[in-house]
Formats: sequence, C-alpha cells, structure tokens
Amino acid sequence: MGMLGIDNVHPLARLNDFSKQNEGRFYAQEFAVFSKMQKSTVVPLLIDMHNKGYLNYDPETEWVEVSPRLRQHILNNAGKQDYDALQFNSTVEGSVNATLNLLNNDLAMQGVASILMSDSQDVKIYPAEQAVTLKKNRDFTFAGSIQAGRLQYYGKEYYFHYDPFTIDLINVDSVSFMASSFEKNDQGQHTLVRVKNVLEQVSGTLQIDATSNKSGRQQEKYPQYPIFTSARESYVYYDKKSVQRGAYGRDRFYYRSDPFVIDSLDNFSNSASPSPERS
Repeated sequence: MGMLGIDNVHPLARLNDFSKQNEGRFYAQEFAVFSKMQKSTVVPLLIDMHNKGYLNYDPETEWVEVSPRLRQHILNNAGKQDYDALQFNSTVEGSVNATLNLLNNDLAMQGVASILMSDSQDVKIYPAEQAVTLKKNRDFTFAGSIQAGRLQYYGKEYYFHYDPFTIDLINVDSVSFMASSFEKNDQGQHTLVRVKNVLEQVSGTLQIDATSNKSGRQQEKYPQYPIFTSARESYVYYDKKSVQRGAYGRDRFYYRSDPFVIDSLDNFSNSASPSPERS
C-alpha cells in the first residue's frame, strides 16, 4: 500500500473515520484539519482515491463525497465482510474486447482465456473460443471446460449464478476424474492419474463455495466444497476402438449411474463413494 501518512495510519482508514462524523460529505480542508496535514498534501491523496473509485472529488469546489466502496474495502481487509475475487482479463488483437447488447444489456467479452473462480477450492474456467457473456448481477454464461478440484467438465452450455455461487451444468458432454494411483512412484507417493473412462450425458449443478465465503478466506470452515450434484442418470461407455476394437457398442453395453452428490472435489479419496442425490 503506497498511501501511508506520516504517522503510518492509512489514509483510507483515516478517511473512513472522518466520514462517520459527517455522513461522508465534506471539504478537502476539513479533512486536512482532521488529519493534521497540509491541504496541499491531502488533495493529491483525494484525487488518487477518486481515481480508484473510493470517493468523488470535485477539484473546483474541493467537495468530497465518500463512495460505499470505501467502507467495503475496510471491512474486506479486516476480514469482517466477504468479497469475491472475480476478474475477467480480456486480451485481443485487431478486434474489440467486448460488445454490449442494448436490448438486454448482455456484455459479450472476447479474449478471456481463463477465469479463477476460487483459488482455495481450486475451481477454474476455460471458456471455449475465449468467449464469455456477462449478465445482470455478475451472472455469466459460457461454453468450454471447468476444472473443479479433481474433476474436469467439458460442455457447450453453462450458467454461473453469482448470488448462490453455483454453476448450472446445462449441456455437458463429459466429465473426467483424477484419482490417486494404486502404485507408488519412486518417492513412495501415490500420484494423481486421469481415469480412462468419462461420465457422459451429465447435468446438474456445481457449488463452488459457501455463499458467505466467495473470497475463500474461510476454507477450513467449508472443506466440503466444491460440491457436484448430478441431477439425472449419466453413463459411462466402453465403445472406444482401443477397448476390444470397439466391440462394446454404447447401445448394448454401458454403466448407468443414478443421480448422486460428490463433495470435497479437491481432496476426495478413491474409497469415497458418491451419495444418492438429496431430494
């Protein structure tokens, strides 16, 4: 943080304290007197905080109106309020980064290679063709793949709901699993290997984290996330040419799974079995 005052009190904290006395509206000179600083020193700080979105500052009248974002920032840093870490980084060449649909206010973004949904719960999104459509209230839709702990989803349609912090698995082609190897490596460890067969015709929901823990700062309180709820029957087929030269056609031979729930996707063990879907 590059805005510490002469007495090591951060200007945001001092500004928050002062704004409580006057409903967040005051002149720069008043804040300078409160801070025991010269106005010539305070004004650049106010301009910087204005540029960062913490307040509105009128340079002609030197009138200040504090933004709600300031209070949120203070609570976030103190660990008293949850927050999200959603970022959409768009990198394109020779084209626009985003297009706004004026009929429904959808924002179609290009050049989004990946989205980190939760570092602590190990959930990442890799949009197909690097395309994402942002909707109201930070919801968004996309296609492509999702890594959720030891599971990888591949599909054509997903819908992320911000408030419940879940992803609807609307049109998923397959789900692959990573599992601990049965044999130990040279270091005597069981490494993760990808299971050869995949689960197909999948639909359901992926709960990324608790709704009160979008920041992931309280991981020890919610070790059961991410949670995958399969909403209908899904199938494992064995019709690859590498399996008995494709002798097991999917219309004649398959494994059918009833709806189920798997939690702790980032740390479950091979012995853990899915639970039947909760009704």
